Amino acid sequence: MGIKNRGISLKIKFVGIILVMVVILFATLGSLCYSVLGKMLDEDASQILNLTVRQYVLQVDNKLCRVEDAANGVDAYVTGRLGSAYDISDPAVRERFQQYFEQYFVTVAGNNNDVVACYMTFNPEITGDGTQGFYYCKADDGTLVPSEVTDVLKFSESENVWFY
Repeated sequence: MGIKNRGISLKIKFVGIILVMVVILFATLGSLCYSVLGKMLDEDASQILNLTVRQYVLQVDNKLCRVEDAANGVDAYVTGRLGSAYDISDPAVRERFQQYFEQYFVTVAGNNNDVVACYMTFNPEITGDGTQGFYYCKADDGTLVPSEVTDVLKFSESENVWFY
């Protein structure tokens, strides 16, 4: 009678110890998995974000390169057409130059999807007029539409930094 009446049996003690060990093992493995998976997910998310940013950087760089190429082409056209900036002080030369240049410039700008407007204004110190030139804005259908040229002489240098 004395052996069976010991309170908690040896079988229950073993089951209890095994259950405690299983719970501790699950808690330890769960914490470890959570930590490792969290680091892996953070690294993956960081890598995906970095690759996405690189992709957009390359897209923006590509757009800017296309605009720069167009600007360089326009510069080469002007340099090839005019010997000096003061050649445009002659109204006949200025009018003929503007006619050809406007066609060329609008064609170049119109073929570049990233250009939303283009303009050219002659230096008012040479021409005496702040409205000589042209200005085009891109319409909803993607075509360049002529707009009114801003008179640069109406603004001070601090108000019109883009021109000066």
